[in-house]
Amino acid sequence: MVVDLDISPETPKLVVVRDHLHQVVLNLVLNAIQATAQPLADGSETSEAAGHVRIAVRPEPFDGAAGVCIEVADDGCGIRGEDLERVFDPFFTTKAPDQGSGLGLMICHRIISDHGGRIEVESLEGRGTTFRIRLPIGE
Repeated sequence: MVVDLDISPETPKLVVVRDHLHQVVLNLVLNAIQATAQPLADGSETSEAAGHVRIAVRPEPFDGAAGVCIEVADDGCGIRGEDLERVFDPFFTTKAPDQGSGLGLMICHRIISDHGGRIEVESLEGRGTTFRIRLPIGE
């Protein structure tokens, strides 16, 4: 597993609930790690992910004002096109029943919306997924 951090030193401070933002980023990173797990010959997942996860934080305009973009990307299995529209729906999951409740991304969406931001997803099945959080810097 390789995790790259790319944090721009020009990134302004955000006015957010730190623990909430931590919860969002942690959820996205854990999802990315799970998506990069390599299956064993019997179809079960390995205990160790072998892929690549990238976390980037940079200044980026938000609705005409100063803002920040937080990006979590992986080179894992990706999300099927027909599932992309539903990833933020409550109880929607592509994971096995014992691996996910389908609430993580819905909670992430709610937290980011409550902070006046947006969360977006791009994915190609078999190539990986990128989540982008865009937030105003606040006051």
